[in-house]
Amino acid sequence: MSSRTRFRCAECDSIAEWPGKYRGERVRCGVCGSETLVVVRRRYEDDWTEAITIFLGAAVGLVLGGPICMIVVALLALAVHLHLNGFFDDERAD
Repeated sequence: MSSRTRFRCAECDSIAEWPGKYRGERVRCGVCGSETLVVVRRRYEDDWTEAITIFLGAAVGLVLGGPICMIVVALLALAVHLHLNGFFDDERAD
């Protein structure tokens, strides 16, 4: 599961997405050629799987131990899913 970072050009306001780029890395605008450092947002591939992960975690927790266990297991499943997606990775700021 990879991530893509969306950049906005400071000169011409065009938006481009680059896989594997972080805050502070230099990227060149495909329209005007200037370098841009403005990160609009980071988008993770397979965002729809978060809902499935929460649902399955809640179902397993409900079967194993009731409503409190359902909430705990659903949150744990979501945290593992986000960790595997790189959500908690540090953005390298140069």
